[in-house]
Amino acid sequence: MTVHTSTALVTMVLNAGVSAEELARAAGLEPEVVATPTMITYAEGVRIWHAAERITGDPIIGLTAGARCRPDQIPVLGTLFGHCANLADALRRLARLMPTVIRGAPVSFDPDACAFWYESPSSTRHGVDAMFAAIVQLARQCAEAPISPREVQLQSAPPGRPEPYERFFGVRPRWRAE
Repeated sequence: MTVHTSTALVTMVLNAGVSAEELARAAGLEPEVVATPTMITYAEGVRIWHAAERITGDPIIGLTAGARCRPDQIPVLGTLFGHCANLADALRRLARLMPTVIRGAPVSFDPDACAFWYESPSSTRHGVDAMFAAIVQLARQCAEAPISPREVQLQSAPPGRPEPYERFFGVRPRWRAE
Protein backbone atom coordinates (compact mmCIF):
# COMPACT_ATOMS: atom_id res chain seq x y z
CA MET A 1 0.00 0.00 0.00
CA THR A 2 1.25 3.47 -0.81
CA VAL A 3 0.36 6.86 0.55
CA HIS A 4 0.95 10.16 -1.23
CA THR A 5 2.74 12.38 1.26
CA SER A 6 0.77 15.34 0.23
CA THR A 7 0.96 18.71 1.79
CA ALA A 8 -1.79 17.44 4.10
CA LEU A 9 0.23 14.86 6.04
CA VAL A 10 3.33 17.02 6.36
CA THR A 11 1.35 20.17 7.18
CA MET A 12 -0.54 18.40 9.94
CA VAL A 13 2.69 17.09 11.46
CA LEU A 14 4.38 20.47 11.13
CA ASN A 15 1.35 22.02 12.87
CA ALA A 16 2.45 20.09 15.92
CA GLY A 17 5.71 22.05 16.03
CA VAL A 18 8.03 19.61 14.23
CA SER A 19 10.44 20.77 11.50
CA ALA A 20 10.57 18.82 8.23
CA GLU A 21 14.28 18.08 8.65
CA GLU A 22 13.87 16.89 12.22
CA LEU A 23 10.90 14.76 11.21
CA ALA A 24 12.76 13.12 8.31
CA ARG A 25 15.79 12.38 10.48
CA ALA A 26 13.69 10.89 13.29
CA ALA A 27 11.70 8.77 10.83
CA GLY A 28 14.87 7.54 9.09
CA LEU A 29 13.80 9.05 5.76
CA GLU A 30 15.51 11.30 3.25
CA PRO A 31 14.54 14.98 3.80
CA GLU A 32 12.97 15.29 0.33
CA VAL A 33 10.50 12.53 1.21
CA VAL A 34 9.06 14.76 3.91
CA ALA A 35 9.59 18.11 2.19
CA THR A 36 8.07 17.31 -1.21
CA PRO A 37 4.92 15.53 -2.37
CA THR A 38 5.95 11.99 -3.25
CA MET A 39 4.72 8.43 -2.90
CA ILE A 40 5.71 6.57 0.23
CA THR A 41 4.67 3.27 1.68
CA TYR A 42 2.04 3.08 4.36
CA ALA A 43 4.77 1.90 6.75
CA GLU A 44 6.80 5.05 6.03
CA GLY A 45 3.73 7.18 6.80
CA VAL A 46 3.38 5.36 10.11
CA ARG A 47 7.08 6.00 10.80
CA ILE A 48 6.53 9.71 10.19
CA TRP A 49 3.72 9.82 12.76
CA HIS A 50 5.67 7.79 15.33
CA ALA A 51 8.68 10.07 14.83
CA ALA A 52 6.44 13.10 15.43
CA GLU A 53 5.18 11.50 18.64
CA ARG A 54 8.74 10.88 19.87
CA ILE A 55 9.90 14.39 18.97
CA THR A 56 6.96 16.18 20.59
CA GLY A 57 6.29 13.75 23.44
CA ASP A 58 2.60 13.99 22.52
CA PRO A 59 0.95 10.53 22.67
CA ILE A 60 -2.08 11.89 20.76
CA ILE A 61 -0.09 13.78 18.11
CA GLY A 62 -2.56 12.88 15.35
CA LEU A 63 -5.51 14.44 17.17
CA THR A 64 -3.41 17.46 18.16
CA ALA A 65 -2.15 18.03 14.61
CA GLY A 66 -5.51 17.49 12.89
CA ALA A 67 -7.30 19.79 15.32
CA ARG A 68 -4.93 22.62 14.34
CA CYS A 69 -5.62 22.23 10.64
CA ARG A 70 -6.79 25.28 8.66
CA PRO A 71 -8.36 25.35 5.19
CA ASP A 72 -5.51 27.43 3.75
CA GLN A 73 -2.91 24.90 4.90
CA ILE A 74 -4.33 22.00 2.93
CA PRO A 75 -5.48 23.55 -0.33
CA VAL A 76 -7.29 20.53 -1.76
CA LEU A 77 -9.26 19.78 1.40
CA GLY A 78 -9.80 23.44 2.21
CA THR A 79 -11.19 24.06 -1.26
CA LEU A 80 -13.28 20.91 -1.09
CA PHE A 81 -14.90 21.90 2.20
CA GLY A 82 -15.14 25.59 1.41
CA HIS A 83 -16.82 25.21 -1.98
CA CYS A 84 -19.34 22.44 -1.46
CA ALA A 85 -23.02 23.13 -1.04
CA ASN A 86 -23.10 21.36 2.33
CA LEU A 87 -21.20 18.98 4.58
CA ALA A 88 -22.73 15.89 2.98
CA ASP A 89 -21.49 17.03 -0.43
CA ALA A 90 -17.99 17.67 0.97
CA LEU A 91 -17.84 14.22 2.61
CA ARG A 92 -19.11 12.52 -0.55
CA ARG A 93 -16.38 14.21 -2.60
CA LEU A 94 -13.77 13.43 0.04
CA ALA A 95 -14.73 9.74 -0.07
CA ARG A 96 -14.12 9.78 -3.84
CA LEU A 97 -10.81 11.65 -3.49
CA MET A 98 -9.18 9.72 -0.64
CA PRO A 99 -8.48 6.46 -2.53
CA THR A 100 -6.17 8.44 -4.84
CA VAL A 101 -4.15 9.55 -1.82
CA ILE A 102 -4.30 6.41 0.33
CA ARG A 103 -4.38 3.47 -2.02
CA GLY A 104 -5.85 0.19 -0.88
CA ALA A 105 -7.84 1.48 2.09
CA PRO A 106 -11.63 1.39 1.74
CA VAL A 107 -13.39 4.74 2.08
CA SER A 108 -17.12 5.27 1.83
CA PHE A 109 -19.82 7.78 2.58
CA ASP A 110 -23.48 7.11 3.31
CA PRO A 111 -25.39 10.33 2.50
CA ASP A 112 -28.58 9.15 4.22
CA ALA A 113 -26.80 8.74 7.55
CA CYS A 114 -24.16 11.40 6.79
CA ALA A 115 -21.65 8.72 7.85
CA PHE A 116 -18.04 8.67 6.65
CA TRP A 117 -15.98 5.46 6.91
CA TYR A 118 -12.29 4.87 6.44
CA GLU A 119 -10.96 1.39 7.04
CA SER A 120 -7.35 1.72 8.08
CA PRO A 121 -4.96 -1.08 7.12
CA SER A 122 -3.75 -1.13 10.73
CA SER A 123 -4.86 -0.05 14.18
CA THR A 124 -2.15 2.62 14.32
CA ARG A 125 -3.64 5.74 15.83
CA HIS A 126 -1.98 8.94 14.62
CA GLY A 127 -2.74 9.13 10.90
CA VAL A 128 -6.40 8.19 11.35
CA ASP A 129 -6.80 10.54 14.31
CA ALA A 130 -5.25 13.37 12.28
CA MET A 131 -7.47 12.68 9.29
CA PHE A 132 -10.74 12.64 11.23
CA ALA A 133 -9.77 15.60 13.41
CA ALA A 134 -8.82 17.58 10.28
CA ILE A 135 -12.13 16.70 8.61
CA VAL A 136 -14.10 17.87 11.64
CA GLN A 137 -11.95 20.98 12.08
CA LEU A 138 -12.23 21.97 8.40
CA ALA A 139 -15.99 21.39 8.48
CA ARG A 140 -16.28 23.64 11.55
CA GLN A 141 -14.18 26.39 10.03
CA CYS A 142 -15.88 26.34 6.64
CA ALA A 143 -19.38 26.18 8.13
CA GLU A 144 -18.44 28.66 10.85
CA ALA A 145 -20.55 26.52 13.16
CA PRO A 146 -19.93 24.23 16.14
CA ILE A 147 -20.21 20.97 14.18
CA SER A 148 -19.84 17.76 16.19
CA PRO A 149 -20.18 14.21 14.92
CA ARG A 150 -22.98 12.09 16.36
CA GLU A 151 -20.57 9.22 16.77
CA VAL A 152 -16.86 8.49 16.34
CA GLN A 153 -15.54 4.95 16.09
CA LEU A 154 -11.80 4.31 15.86
CA GLN A 155 -9.97 1.05 15.23
CA SER A 156 -7.12 1.91 17.60
CA ALA A 157 -6.89 1.06 21.27
CA PRO A 158 -8.09 3.78 23.64
CA PRO A 159 -5.49 6.39 24.54
CA GLY A 160 -4.28 6.82 28.08
CA ARG A 161 -6.45 9.92 28.38
CA PRO A 162 -9.66 10.00 26.30
CA GLU A 163 -10.70 13.47 27.48
CA PRO A 164 -8.95 15.40 24.65
CA TYR A 165 -10.90 13.31 22.12
CA GLU A 166 -14.18 13.94 23.92
CA ARG A 167 -13.50 17.68 24.10
CA PHE A 168 -12.54 17.93 20.45
CA PHE A 169 -15.19 15.70 18.87
CA GLY A 170 -17.95 16.53 21.37
CA VAL A 171 -18.66 12.82 21.88
CA ARG A 172 -16.76 9.99 23.48
CA PRO A 173 -15.24 7.85 20.72
CA ARG A 174 -15.62 4.11 20.71
CA TRP A 175 -12.22 2.45 20.38
CA ARG A 176 -11.29 -0.93 18.93
CA ALA A 177 -14.15 -0.59 16.46
CA GLU A 178 -14.47 -3.02 13.56
